Parts: sequence; structure tokens; C-alpha cells
Amino acid sequence: MFSHQKIFALGLVSALGLFALTSCGASAPGAKASAATPAAKTSQPATAHPTTLDNMSGLVADAKTLAGLDDWHTVRVLDSQIEGDWKDIKGDIEKTNKTNYEAIETHLHDLNSALKETSPDKIAVTSHLDELKTILSGVPQ
Repeated sequence: MFSHQKIFALGLVSALGLFALTSCGASAPGAKASAATPAAKTSQPATAHPTTLDNMSGLVADAKTLAGLDDWHTVRVLDSQIEGDWKDIKGDIEKTNKTNYEAIETHLHDLNSALKETSPDKIAVTSHLDELKTILSGVPQ
């Protein structure tokens, strides 16, 4: 029988899949193409890609929720996804704000180290996730 934690985790994974589909522009058949047409690019300073940054922030929030439930397996899976998003945007963030870049790198490294433990320190993990969420919310899009 499924526990409440497993049901929650399954629902969360389903929601993340739906979020990923809608974030990448997937739409119902027959939807107007003009709605998905991007605006013309203008010359702007390099910033993080909004969809990837928002996705990364969402993954951080989800990982914190699951860490509170001691679902370390799923937290580790989300951490891998966070790392993947970070690889996509870190160059832009490094160009625009070296302080944010270094802080994110530090907290990701420390989070990864904490998650290598068989039974991670919940306080340390949630602290690094809180710091990441705060830093990411200040990154211009």
C-alpha cells in the first residue's frame, strides 16, 4: 500500500512533468502558433534564461519540501536536475553577477556534499536550499 509520502512524491513528479511540458511550450493541438512566437530580440545584457531559472527555483523549493519529509532519494534526483539547470545558466549569471554566481556554486557544492551521506543532515540540506532559493530570486531574468 502506498504511504502518504509516496503518494505525495508521485504527485510531485507528475506535477514537475506537467510543468516541464508547459515550460517548453507544449500546447494542445490546434493552438494558435502566434501565441508561442517569441518577440523580436533586443540588445540587452546577458541574463539567465527565465524558464530555466524559474524551473531551477521550483526544483529547489520541491527539494526542500521533500527534505522535510526525509525523502532523500527524490531530493537527490531533484538535486541532479538542479545541477543540470545550473549548467545551462551559470555562464550568464557569472557574466552579470559574480557574487551570485559564487554563492550559488558554494551552496550547490555544500548541498551535494551533504546529500552524499546515507542519512543527510536535514538542517544543513534545508539551509543550503533556502540560501539557493533566496539567491535565485534575486537573479535578473
